[in-house]
Amino acid sequence: MGVRVINEFRGRGIAIIGAGRAGSALARALGDAGADVTLYDDRPLAELGETGAALLSEGFHLIAGDPNAARGLAADVLVPSPGVRLNTPFLTAARGKGIPILGEIEVAYRLTDTPMIAITGTNGKSTTTRMCGDLLEGAYPRVLVGGNLAPGQPLGELTREAEPDDVIVAEVSSFQLSTTTTFAPKVAILTTLTPDHLDWHPNEA
Repeated sequence: MGVRVINEFRGRGIAIIGAGRAGSALARALGDAGADVTLYDDRPLAELGETGAALLSEGFHLIAGDPNAARGLAADVLVPSPGVRLNTPFLTAARGKGIPILGEIEVAYRLTDTPMIAITGTNGKSTTTRMCGDLLEGAYPRVLVGGNLAPGQPLGELTREAEPDDVIVAEVSSFQLSTTTTFAPKVAILTTLTPDHLDWHPNEA
């Protein structure tokens, strides 16, 4: 698999907010990397269904059904789901404590040596992502396509599957990009940029 043998997450406590498919996939990738992962989800365990049962059976710490649990978390790194607003009280408190807040694509990028092509923009992301994946077939041992693409594999799953000689083609959203710090894909594509999601982003910048 493409997870780095030496990485900054080994032995560190990682709190993932959201135990959906993307959060679960990232938990497994971080587990491969030797991190101590705890997942938090507002939904009760019964609503998480097979996803929650699988995480528990694999030995992950899962705290479900308590919307206040994340407020008192103790972790070395905090990974919120893309839909979690960055000005929520517990994230603000975490920043005040100096806890790094890293998004899914930032963590996945730091975990793998596989080159990555990232496509973002207001419209046209999915079409461009699929087209790039098709164009690159045959140029690499494997072309892994996913990210924010629906339907598609989240980056955590692609990270676990990819080898260094493969290539990852990922659709990334503005929500995901808002929690990046060192994310620098080999190729970045911006399709279009128009006002959107201004109920979530404070402004167009």
